[in-house]
Amino acid sequence: APAQEAEVFDTGRVWRDERWLQQNDLNDTTVLDYFSQSDLYDNTCLTSFFNMQTRAFGGKMDKQRLKKMEGTDYELVTSQGNR
Repeated sequence: APAQEAEVFDTGRVWRDERWLQQNDLNDTTVLDYFSQSDLYDNTCLTSFFNMQTRAFGGKMDKQRLKKMEGTDYELVTSQGNR
């Protein structure tokens, strides 16, 4: 099946957590943890589901299983590196 392009919504909303940024490095590894603190993040998303399973049972997210599921999945597609 052909890859579907992600739907992009430009709401103009901005979110920033200064306390989190002062206490943590924002990089490729932490960016989704940071975003999950936002009110823009959907806590019912597949990303949250897999993160909870990973924390509870260990292991890694099963990307093949994820592709077969319906729902929202957040992932870092590209990065300009750490700044």
